[in-house]
Amino acid sequence: MSANESWQPDPPESPQGTGDGEEPPPFFYADLISFYTQHLAPIIRRRDGGGRGWCPQWWRHPEAVARLHGLWLARQQLTATEAGLVGASTWHRDHLDQALVHLRAPDGPFAACTTSPARPTHRVLAAPAPAATGGAR
Repeated sequence: MSANESWQPDPPESPQGTGDGEEPPPFFYADLISFYTQHLAPIIRRRDGGGRGWCPQWWRHPEAVARLHGLWLARQQLTATEAGLVGASTWHRDHLDQALVHLRAPDGPFAACTTSPARPTHRVLAAPAPAATGGAR
């Protein structure tokens, strides 16, 4: 897959109804990719002015996909009417800020990914080998 190709995961299944015939409300962002391109990408570009960069191939990093999926679901819940007026602020403080710290950490999923235009190499950190267990002998 080239850097210019779009990657679209299968959207998660919609939450089940409550059983009383009421359907859950639709997601504001239909899937993770819509959430990323319409909401997160502008925020990340603004914050990317200094410090650690963002990997333009973030979908190749399983931890990044997992954290962004969690952000998407949390945003859906915390911006619903039931979350009250501070839901969006809570999402930024408790979810977005924390996820970006982990994603951009020196030992985070993008640590081995070179995002400099002068060095366009893309690397994904290898997963650690599973620890040996004291199982059957």
